[in-house]
This record gives sequence, structure tokens and C-alpha cells, in this order.
Amino acid sequence: MLKKLNIFDVHIQHSLIYNPYLDGLRGFSILLVVLFHFFPEIFSFGFIGVDIFFLLSGYLITNIILSKLENKKFSIKEFYRNRIRRLLPALIVLLIFLIIFGFFFFFPSEYKNLGKHIKASSLYYENFILIKEVGYWDINAIKKPLLYLWSLSIEEQFYIFWPLYLIVLSKIRRIFFTVLVRVFKKSKK
Repeated sequence: MLKKLNIFDVHIQHSLIYNPYLDGLRGFSILLVVLFHFFPEIFSFGFIGVDIFFLLSGYLITNIILSKLENKKFSIKEFYRNRIRRLLPALIVLLIFLIIFGFFFFFPSEYKNLGKHIKASSLYYENFILIKEVGYWDINAIKKPLLYLWSLSIEEQFYIFWPLYLIVLSKIRRIFFTVLVRVFKKSKK
């Protein structure tokens, strides 16, 4: 007899102890940004939510990587696979929707420009393209359908480079302490 598979029964082993306060803070930061966009005159400070979100993400990812490096259980392949599984599907759906929408509703020059932004968004360098074209607060920013992907690009750039930096730093630290211990042992003789 075949047993029915329930995808919600999957248990994922996390390297950090769950802290509901951090989720609350994350939700609060998102709420600030949403309120800022709907009521900019009342919540003019709401953009600070992006900073809070970046800070929390950096803190959590750094703790996860460092704890796994300490236990010699960190896998760069697994780390990147998890980031891809988490973020790429929604991005692909959005970009495909925009390709189809743009084909029917954009002028050819706008559609060509959209293609440039879709490429930059899919490769996570949209923030660099946008900074050359328009300021976030400029009136023309409203004409950029992928404007909000600047933050995803920054987050992904962080996910790509930060683990590599921490791995190198961890190896340098091990080498340094190994050399230090050897020098100390030789000096005692």
C-alpha cells in the first residue's frame, strides 16, 4: 500500500535556535516599508525597515555560517542551493510575467529597456543598473517596474560573497593559531 506523502511533514534541521522576536522584528521592518509606500507623508521614516531587514538577515546568515564553520559542517554548495530554492522561483515567476506583460503593453523601446532590467535582475546586479539611470526618489522612478529589486540584488550579492569571505577568514584564523601554537611550543623548549 502506498503511503500518502505530505510535504508539510518535512522537518528541516536549523543551525540556530528559533527566536520568535527576530521574526517579529522582521515583520515590523516589512510593515514599516509597506506603510511608507502607502502613506509616505505619515511614515516618512518607514524606509528604515529596509535597513532593519538587512541587518537581521546579515546577523542570521553570519551566525548560521560561523556556527557551521566551527562545527566543520558548512557546505558552500548547500548554502547556495538553499538560497536559490528560497528566492529564485518567485523571481522567475515575476520576470516571466513582466516579459509577457511588457510584450503586450510596452512600446518597443520600453520593452528593450525592460529586457535589460530583466537580465540585470535575474543576475542580481539590478542595483548597479538602476543607480546609473534613476534615483530612488526621482519622479521617473515610477517608470521602472523592477525598481524594488535593487534590495534583492544587494541581498544576493551579500549571499554570494559573504560566505566566501567568512570561509577565507576562518582558514586564515586556523592557520594563524596553528602557527602561534607552534611558535609558542618551540619557545618553551
